[in-house]
Amino acid sequence: MSRNQRPKPGPNAADSPEEDKAGSAEPLSDTQAIMAALKRTEQCVLTKIDSTVTAAVGELHTKIDNLSRDLRSEIFNVRTEFTKVVEDVRKENATFVTRIEGLEEGANCYANRVVELEAKVTTLSSQVNKLVQNRRSRVSTTER
Repeated sequence: MSRNQRPKPGPNAADSPEEDKAGSAEPLSDTQAIMAALKRTEQCVLTKIDSTVTAAVGELHTKIDNLSRDLRSEIFNVRTEFTKVVEDVRKENATFVTRIEGLEEGANCYANRVVELEAKVTTLSSQVNKLVQNRRSRVSTTER
């Protein structure tokens, strides 16, 4: 590049102080021109990096928000299903409790009947023994 040639201005060339020198009457040296071009390129690269990072951050925030919403929805669905299952188990449990109470009531009733029958068997057994003894006594008295 010759002394009189200037580098092409970058996107932010108007913001560069070197550009002000280029617009003045003094021509830029090759080193100054290269430095000005590097400065503009650096600004351009930094701007692009900044906009890329900003866009990536925005996308990440959106994805995090979507994942958070999906997770909340999934947790709600699991809670709803769990509540339904627990309610079904409670209903079944209530049915079993009712059936067990009925069985216990029936068992108590049969236990009371067994006690009564045992008492009758004991009484009848005692009466049978008395009758047998009376008969033996009579048979032995008549045989003599």
